[in-house]
Amino acid sequence: MKTRNRKTLGIVALAVASSLLAGGCVSDDAPTAPASQAPTLPDTSYFSMNVDFFRTPAKEAIEASQINFLNAAVRVAVIKTVTDIVLTPPTAAFALALRSVPTRQPDGSWIWVYTYVHGTREAQIRLRGESSSGRSLWELRITALHLGLDGELWFDGETSSWGREGFWRFYDFNKPGDPMVARLEWEQTTSLKSVSFIDLYTNPNDRISYREGGADRSIDFNDASEGAEWFIRWNVATNAGSLMVPDYNNGDEACWDSERNDIDCAPAL
Repeated sequence: MKTRNRKTLGIVALAVASSLLAGGCVSDDAPTAPASQAPTLPDTSYFSMNVDFFRTPAKEAIEASQINFLNAAVRVAVIKTVTDIVLTPPTAAFALALRSVPTRQPDGSWIWVYTYVHGTREAQIRLRGESSSGRSLWELRITALHLGLDGELWFDGETSSWGREGFWRFYDFNKPGDPMVARLEWEQTTSLKSVSFIDLYTNPNDRISYREGGADRSIDFNDASEGAEWFIRWNVATNAGSLMVPDYNNGDEACWDSERNDIDCAPAL
């Protein structure tokens, strides 16, 4: 039976990842091996959202004529906070893996090991990768014995096309049965980038989707239980955009122009 301090475990995953990236005492437990033979680690930019467009000084977004843009910016900030919580573990783990040397296992898989040491306490992350039929299969486990964690599965997944396409499945080892709680999917091509976050536990099948196509950007949200959809769209070349959400502007689309001023939306074709 697992014994855990649930109050502490709620943040242990993010704390360990942040501490590792912040330059804590990290040891590479793997001897030298030809890393070129290991599966290709996906670039973390493939599964990230770029919403810098909405990071404008507050004074530029509080004019009475810019309420539509401000409303979109506030919603994007909330979405970014939620997705950052999902993305921090794989981003931290894979950033470290790029600096570590993997070891080949007898079954043909590869293991990356990194250990965070704080006084007498340790937290160890083990990333396993295996190539299979043009795909790479991954799983990451965490061990922190002082917190009752012993090889707990944090996330697993699959990548292809040199990491440009894939998915992660996240598990919550705070909950009974360690359920799968979320799924992250992505695809990066020469003309399109898409990233989707699917809730599998709290609000099953709710989905946030981010897309880039040329200068166009969009965030779509699907509320599975209500059968409702809303979106935020913008163009990084023209600065114009719009949003359509149930609790704003009577649920109708609200637009802004290149100066971020409110405008009437063009009639739908």
